[in-house]
Amino acid sequence: IQLWLDPSFGKVDADAEIKWLEPVTSSSPSYVIGWYYKTHVLRMLCEGREPSFCLLDSYARVLRPDLFNETYHLLRKFPVCLALDPRRTLAAELQFGRGISPEVTDDVKDIPRTFPLWNTGVIFTKPSEDSQRLFTELETICRGYLDRGLAFREQIGLVKAVLATEISPFTLPDNYNVRRPFVDPAIVLHTRRYGHFYGVPEVDTPVV
Repeated sequence: IQLWLDPSFGKVDADAEIKWLEPVTSSSPSYVIGWYYKTHVLRMLCEGREPSFCLLDSYARVLRPDLFNETYHLLRKFPVCLALDPRRTLAAELQFGRGISPEVTDDVKDIPRTFPLWNTGVIFTKPSEDSQRLFTELETICRGYLDRGLAFREQIGLVKAVLATEISPFTLPDNYNVRRPFVDPAIVLHTRRYGHFYGVPEVDTPVV
């Protein structure tokens, strides 16, 4: 993952404690443990003293830093800003999401299938009571799935956390989660499969 801090605060040292993550033992697929760790880092950052920040997936690229940095102003009115997932709805996630355990699908059976699906690869937020509640709930949900040895996607956990906390995120336009060619302006590009359309190599950045 990448941690981007609001540049209007000047030079800031991020909390070093996020580098020390509790080992997790689970019979869940190994890739979902990484998704759980992302929720853990989010919760820890929202409990810290850092300024507004954005957490990006490692394979995301910021193509328009000027527009990207203006997004932090939205956090004066909203506790969190999220981009829609390419699948857009819970129904599509449950239909096409890879390897989701039946127990997880059953867990959200009472949520309308048209409910929006946000992507956790682009998250703007700041330390606040609301963000702490939202991401503590998200971490708790994902840890519960891990403890049961289930396969899940954290996007499903985010849907549940939003409903449980009644904290509504601001939904960013498609420019913040570009996964197709020739979007203008492309602000945040997910480089897998589409980086070459923008002259960007499809490689992960170092973990921050």
